Amino acid sequence: MPVPAVRSSVSALSRCWRRPAGLVEQTRWLFCLLAVASTLLLVPALLDRRCPVAATTALVALSGLVTGWVRRYRRRRTGLAQDLVETGLFALATASAAVPAMVLGAAFPALWARSVYGTGRQVARHALLLPAALAGALPLWSLLPRHDSGVDAAAVLGSLPVLLLTAAGARHLAVGLFARERSQQRDAVVNDLGLRLLAAGTVGEVHRAALAAGAELCRLTPGLWTVLVTAEPGGARLEQSAGDLRTPLPPVLRHVDLPATTGPVGPGSAPLPVRPGPVLAAAVGEGAVWHAYRVPGTERGWLLVGVAGRGAAEAVPGVRAVLHLAALAAQSARRHRDLAQLARTDALTGLANRAAFTTALEECERDGVPVGVVYVDLDRFKEVNDTHGHAVGDGLLRAVAGRLRTAVRAGDLCARLGGDEFTLLLLDPAPGEVEALHRRVAGALTGTVRVAGATLALSASSGAARSGHGESAEAVVHRADEAMYRAKHAAVGRGGDGAPVTAARTGSPG
Repeated sequence: MPVPAVRSSVSALSRCWRRPAGLVEQTRWLFCLLAVASTLLLVPALLDRRCPVAATTALVALSGLVTGWVRRYRRRRTGLAQDLVETGLFALATASAAVPAMVLGAAFPALWARSVYGTGRQVARHALLLPAALAGALPLWSLLPRHDSGVDAAAVLGSLPVLLLTAAGARHLAVGLFARERSQQRDAVVNDLGLRLLAAGTVGEVHRAALAAGAELCRLTPGLWTVLVTAEPGGARLEQSAGDLRTPLPPVLRHVDLPATTGPVGPGSAPLPVRPGPVLAAAVGEGAVWHAYRVPGTERGWLLVGVAGRGAAEAVPGVRAVLHLAALAAQSARRHRDLAQLARTDALTGLANRAAFTTALEECERDGVPVGVVYVDLDRFKEVNDTHGHAVGDGLLRAVAGRLRTAVRAGDLCARLGGDEFTLLLLDPAPGEVEALHRRVAGALTGTVRVAGATLALSASSGAARSGHGESAEAVVHRADEAMYRAKHAAVGRGGDGAPVTAARTGSPG
């Protein structure tokens, strides 16, 4: 055999006998190791040195058993064909062994090793095939040369009921082992979701993380299904489904009897029974029991949870934990969003504040986005406060903010920097757009406004500028501010007649 092939075989063997992680995998590894070790220890006793043919046959059978067990462990699965081969090899080993009863020393560990693979029916099938193979091999023992002293059948046959009891006990322990590992895996999914939700900044991220966790719970738990729907007049619109479905679900699920409750429901709300309808029932089987849970933060969103079997029912608390964590995280995300919005909003006018305007400028500077800026300052605003009071002054600021909102494009920023100063920020303006906005601002702040029973004449000065080649966003704001002050001084020089004044040529966008 070439050296690379030898190294490859040794490497594969070392990986096979390295202790794995996970409760079930460690048990499979241990049972396989015990079965192989027990068989190897029996080799000297099973070989009949008086008959080379029988000894060779027994050695081939034992080698086949060991190879099959190692292969099953590495593939993590088995089937009917491998069970038939294994029981056939046991029959061959029994018929060719010097003492047939000694084969039982390998049969018992083989049952334990088989109990942690496949379904209960498959394990029971193997448990019936193995005693049948051992019993059927006894008449063949006397056919081989030098096997003429008679076979001790009682020693083998008397142990067959014990084999069946061993298989039943081993499978019972294996089922408990599977349930424990699935429970640990589901707990890990919920714990991981909690960590992911801590990093979720939006409600959308919360919902995506929760749906992924629900899908993972379905993958880990046979007989568990989750179907996310939105209630509509014509049925339930399918959003997402998880679990092993027999047939794909249509975009709209008809005849799904959703609960009639409306409005948001808290995270601790009890599940509501639901009739799934023929399409959903056919996709999972008639034996499933369905309940509906309200999706946190929605008015028409429902999570339908289908359960079939005791094992799946044990996973329902995990689903509810996912919903509970999602509800708390969504609530926290909304509060965080609201607080962030408040921190960026001027409380009096509802416009963006200085912090939001500064952040937007920094983002444009970082991304290299050209900007246009219109700077606005009300004239004689202090006189309004002194004459009519601060309530009227605040009302005037709100009225000005409303007019400025109507002047900007969708996606542009309108901010109050403080006092009676406002600024409008255009992102990547086309040629002429800054000038057009400047004219709209001048028009919007023309005329009179009635506030709290007082009729006031609007008077404002404004200046505008747009990005030049290689110019920073802060420099553009500075030029617009200077243009506004030139316009204000020009108004004072003309006597300050109260009409809105804006920068015309000097300080206009350049």
